[in-house]
Amino acid sequence: MSVFIRILNSPIPAKGEDLRCQIATLNQERSLDDVFFADPESFNAIPGTPFAYWVDKKVLSLFGSLKSVAASEISVQYGASTKNDFRFLRLWWEVNSQLIGIERRWILYAKGGHFSPYYADVQLLVNWANNAQEIRNYLVERYPYLAGQTDWVLHPESSYFLPGLTWASRTTSKISFRPLPCNCIFTSKGPAAFVQGQADLMFLLALANSLPFFRLIELQLGAATEAARSYEVGIIQQTPIPSFSPKDCQYLTGLAQKAYILAREPYLSEETTHVFSLPVLMISTGSTLKERLQKIAQGESERVSEMDVIQTQINIHVAELYGVPELAGGSDDHQIERSKPLLAIDEAILDEQDEDDEAETTSTLHPPSLVANLLSWCVGAAFGRWNVCYALHPENLPSLPGPFDSLPVCPPGMLTGVDGLPLTSSPEGYPLPVAWDGLLVDDLGHPRDIVLAVQHVIHLLWPEIGESIETEACQILGVPDLRAWFRDPKGFFAYHIKRYSKSRRKAPIYWLLQSAKRNYGIWLYYPRLNPDSLFRAGREYADAKLSLETGRLKDYHTGLPTAAGSARKVQERKIATQEALIAELKSFQKDLDVAAMLELKPDLNDGVLLNIAPLYALVPWKEAERTWQELLRGKYEWSSISKWLRQKGQIKS
Repeated sequence: MSVFIRILNSPIPAKGEDLRCQIATLNQERSLDDVFFADPESFNAIPGTPFAYWVDKKVLSLFGSLKSVAASEISVQYGASTKNDFRFLRLWWEVNSQLIGIERRWILYAKGGHFSPYYADVQLLVNWANNAQEIRNYLVERYPYLAGQTDWVLHPESSYFLPGLTWASRTTSKISFRPLPCNCIFTSKGPAAFVQGQADLMFLLALANSLPFFRLIELQLGAATEAARSYEVGIIQQTPIPSFSPKDCQYLTGLAQKAYILAREPYLSEETTHVFSLPVLMISTGSTLKERLQKIAQGESERVSEMDVIQTQINIHVAELYGVPELAGGSDDHQIERSKPLLAIDEAILDEQDEDDEAETTSTLHPPSLVANLLSWCVGAAFGRWNVCYALHPENLPSLPGPFDSLPVCPPGMLTGVDGLPLTSSPEGYPLPVAWDGLLVDDLGHPRDIVLAVQHVIHLLWPEIGESIETEACQILGVPDLRAWFRDPKGFFAYHIKRYSKSRRKAPIYWLLQSAKRNYGIWLYYPRLNPDSLFRAGREYADAKLSLETGRLKDYHTGLPTAAGSARKVQERKIATQEALIAELKSFQKDLDVAAMLELKPDLNDGVLLNIAPLYALVPWKEAERTWQELLRGKYEWSSISKWLRQKGQIKS
């Protein structure tokens, strides 16, 4: 028997003195909470033989008396890695929808992610065309000394496309299991577990997310710290699982199904997910946005409380199955660790995104973010992305997929045809004008003005109180009016970049092309990008704006000779302001023409960053210029745009 004294919580300078005091107290035969007596031989019961001196003997015995996951009918597997994620991965909204699916180029790719038990969306795609042939070719070229062997990276033996459970193998938080829908590839960072039948998977989902199961995993982590916990396949395989009856399975399956529905609920209002339906401010009720925000906060509190109750029930029942009720934990442990609700992003919506896609997030229901979500939906509706009819008649929304069903190519809230793919023209009787050419302008009085387009949507949703809703939205955002928010690059555009940056990819789809002093701008919808987009933006919009303002300048000059005194000075100031505006528009027009004259043939398979890069002189986003410079240095030789630029002589051999 050995004595173990815990001084982990003591500051480093005080550890020596604290240890001396504890030894002195122990010699006086007085009990201490941080002193443990254990036989080191007992540590051998746990795989990896960690110094688990604080663990009860009943818990240690579980590793010898129960089957491990590996010895059961559960198969835990590693997934594929690309060794070049920027080249081979995309977010689902970056590519042509017609190229997404199991027999097409892009397939959903589960890659770990932040703490999110019971549900998480699969937002990435991997280029798996011809059984990942392009990735295989890349691996052969990168690792010539392996004589063409790629199985160690792609793991073709794994059960791809089958339903299962997945989790982040490396994170700073607790492990969190969530359903892996069918028709997905999983990854080395997001391994997967498989059993027979979906009912068994739901039972396993409850068991795996229980506190007792986590405690048994935690014992095996050894030197893992809060900074980085590694939940590798081997650790999961070695974890003991309890015996259970059909009644136990049915009970825990029912709890897991309830937890899944509750965990999925916030994602229904997040427009970057496959289950997005409507913004939460549109779903909530109330005559003002403030009333709706209050109900949202109340509803979220009730949802979290209900999740806590379900998690407590799961913890207690699983602990009883293990025969160690103490594993259920105390009252604080019953509550599920919470990830950031997807109803909103955090208050620092203009900050740079955390590059670590496994990082934990904090909980917030920030009103400006919820308002921004609503206005973002309005922009999407104006471009024909979202179906405004569902806002008017939510009962017509398509049904949601089940936990293990294949995810739809387009979210339920999207404006799609009978094939489930995005439309390119308005259906008969559609109640909203749509910018099907993918272009809106920041130009007061223009029929394609983005502010006017958003106002059309607001007044369609709230025909009698549209103006008050718009005013309240601006007050919550802290801006004088909608134009100020859309015109300021730190307003909507910055918010949008943040919202559409996931898993280390930055992929905004509403692009702001703006003149130097922000007096004019064109908004371009990325999915409608085509070889004519920039020419159309220049000729039909920028040229027309320049012609209009040039005509106004002539009118000002015409009235100058007859003006005198203060009236003449006012007229001269108008002329000077107008001349500055025209110079600004000419510069904008020139930069737009320079980009258009590259005659690029946009390839959405290249992704957002490479397609937006040629517009770096117009887009108020430093990532565009950085990527353009990298293109000119030949960094992305594999891309369509790089090959075209080389052909045009922009990239020297």
